[in-house]
Amino acid sequence: MTVEDVAHPSSRTAREHGPYFIPSVHLPPLKHRPRGPVLAQALSHLALALRLDGHENVHVPKLQRASANRADALDKSDLTDPIQAQAQDSLVQFEAAAEDHETSQAENLFELRYSRIWLSALVKTGLSWVDDEPTRAENADEDVTVLLDRATELLSACAGKSASGPVFRIYHFDSPVGSLAVKVRDGTLTADALGSRTWGSASMLAQHLMSPFCKLINERKPHGKTSLIQILELGAGTGLVGLAIAALVQRMKHNVRANVCLTDFHPDVLENLAFNVRQNFASDPAGSTGPSVQPQVSVAHLDWSQVSKEAARDQSQNLTDDHRQALSAHPQHDMILAADCCYERHHALWLRATVERYLSREYVLGNDHCNGEYPLGALHLLNAIRATHSHESRAIEEAFPAVAESMRGQSDRLKRTSLQLRVVHQMDFEGYDDFGPPTLRLDVPLDRIIKFGGVKSL
Repeated sequence: MTVEDVAHPSSRTAREHGPYFIPSVHLPPLKHRPRGPVLAQALSHLALALRLDGHENVHVPKLQRASANRADALDKSDLTDPIQAQAQDSLVQFEAAAEDHETSQAENLFELRYSRIWLSALVKTGLSWVDDEPTRAENADEDVTVLLDRATELLSACAGKSASGPVFRIYHFDSPVGSLAVKVRDGTLTADALGSRTWGSASMLAQHLMSPFCKLINERKPHGKTSLIQILELGAGTGLVGLAIAALVQRMKHNVRANVCLTDFHPDVLENLAFNVRQNFASDPAGSTGPSVQPQVSVAHLDWSQVSKEAARDQSQNLTDDHRQALSAHPQHDMILAADCCYERHHALWLRATVERYLSREYVLGNDHCNGEYPLGALHLLNAIRATHSHESRAIEEAFPAVAESMRGQSDRLKRTSLQLRVVHQMDFEGYDDFGPPTLRLDVPLDRIIKFGGVKSL
């Protein structure tokens, strides 16, 4: 099939699309053998449409609480863009937006298919006519090898995130102290390294924690000496949640310091995680002092399965919680973060064992803290509810049961005699991953061009 064999699903014309790049309208016909500068411009626009310009900015929206009606009315697997998908103020408006989305989705799929066919045809030609051009430009972007490499990269992006290479993003969060920017590199997604990419739950959990954590820091603001908060992120992936919290601490400029430890298992994930830490936090200058204390952000390997095995061994020896803690030299953390890190049933039990080992026991959440507004002494877990992973969702509920009503009225002294992990607060949010079929931006200005001799790092 050639590009010319594809029929447009609508009657729109180039004039109706306005000054925006539309692949089926603006990609040059290959049968006319377009010159190098024309191809370079077309590939530049297509890279922007596929969000591969090296500087994708993601503005994390305010969280929208999920409602039963909306959850029933919407097939979430059909909405893949977390930036464009917006919650409506009523079910009627929401249904109207869903209809509009179906229309735009059909157009998007057509343009994506058109782009994929055009790129495949371009790569197959080898661009022999560009080498034969009588006057070759000195611009490196118009070199045949560069053009073909870029076309191949874009073709991989059309196949989805699992096939595309590294992507650089800047996530922008709203916080009580202003907008925060976190730079993240997503690596290539593979079956054994799912943490190489940023899943939708990460940005949502980070945004959710902004206000309560900011309030916590203001309440703990010490007079004179520096206060220290130990934070652990499990299954950190690209580290977005922990990096966002560290950025918040840095911005607040109080004598509150955070030690943030980002952990994962796979070597490739850990390597990318360390890269993201370096992009956001440089080492403290020698002898630096002052009210703004640079957060200490580290990366560490952590195997949940090994922790679970050791916990089972200790339990078989009838060791008490206090005895187990006394025997271990593991650091205790004031709060633990985990976003979308349980994708097998047994992961929930591993996660519980890991939290029991590393969560500080200095905090016992009483009645005043059962609204979820107090960040310390708790695991903050956000896991996506997917129809394909219902068993995993149930496994989390079984591993972390809700607190019994009879426990809410007991004194701290009584509860300390038998500390157990319990869910004290639960909320559902509406959000969307962009890990479904790839989508195209159809709002790229025709006059915007990028250089693509190489992908720029942030």
